Amino acid sequence: MKRSEVQNVNCVPFGLKSLVSSTDNELVEAGLSRIKKAEHASDGPRFPGGPPRSSDIAGAQSQADEIVRKAEARAAEIMKVAKEEGFRLGKDEGAQKALEEARREAKSEVATAVAAFHAAASELRSARREAMAEGETEMLALVLGITRLVLAREIRMDKTLIIEQIRRAAAFLAEAAEITVKLHPIDLKVAQSNVDKLVPEGRSMRLTIVADKSVERGGCVLECSRGTVDARISTQLQRIEAAFEKVRKDPDPKSEASLGDRALGGETESA
Repeated sequence: MKRSEVQNVNCVPFGLKSLVSSTDNELVEAGLSRIKKAEHASDGPRFPGGPPRSSDIAGAQSQADEIVRKAEARAAEIMKVAKEEGFRLGKDEGAQKALEEARREAKSEVATAVAAFHAAASELRSARREAMAEGETEMLALVLGITRLVLAREIRMDKTLIIEQIRRAAAFLAEAAEITVKLHPIDLKVAQSNVDKLVPEGRSMRLTIVADKSVERGGCVLECSRGTVDARISTQLQRIEAAFEKVRKDPDPKSEASLGDRALGGETESA
C-alpha cells in the first residue's frame, strides 16, 4: 500500500505526522546541495576566490558532521514515536504499516545524509591537497627569491666567494690536468690574484682563467676534455628548485642527502 493510501484511512498516528513534515526535508536538501556542488565543481574555476582557507575547510567539515548528526537524531525520533503509537494501537494493521513506513523514511534520510557527508569529505580532501600543493609551490618560489637576494648581497660584499666556488667546481673534475675557468669580468681579477687557492688541496691541475660576460658574478663555468661543470648561480638555483620539486612529489632520503652537492657543486656534462 502506498503512503497516500495509509493517510486516507487515517492509519498514520498524529505524532508521526508531526515529525514527517516538510521541514524534515531540510537535512536532505542540504546534503543534496553539497553533492551537486561537488559534481559540478569542474564547471568553473576551482577556487574563484583563491585556495580555501583552513577556516573554510573546517567550517565545511563541521557542516557535514552536523548533517549526519541531525539526520540520525531525526530518524531515532521518528522510529520512537512510531513504535510508541504502534504499541498503543496493538495489532492494528494500519499502525504496523505506519511503523514500517517511518522506518523506511528514517533509513532513507540517514542514507541521504551519509552520502552528502561522503561527497563533502571527498571534496574537502581534494581541496586540501590542491591548497597544500599551491602553498608549497608559492613557498618554494619565495625561498628561492630570498636566496637570490641574499646571494647577490653576499657576492657584492665578499668578492672572495668566487674562490670557494671555483674550488668546489674543480673538485668535480679531479682527474683533469687542464681546465678552462670562465668568470664574470669583475671576478676575473680576484681569481687571478688567488690562483694558488683555486686548486683543491692534493690535486694537480693547470687552470686557464678567462672573462665571460654570460657568467653572472659569483658563478663560474669549468671546461676540460672530460666535460663541463656549470656552476653559475642561476644554474645552481634551477637545480635546487628541480631537486625540491622532485622531493615534494616523491620523497626520497637519498635525494635529500645529495641535494646540496648536486646544486652547489654543479654537475658534470660530457663534452
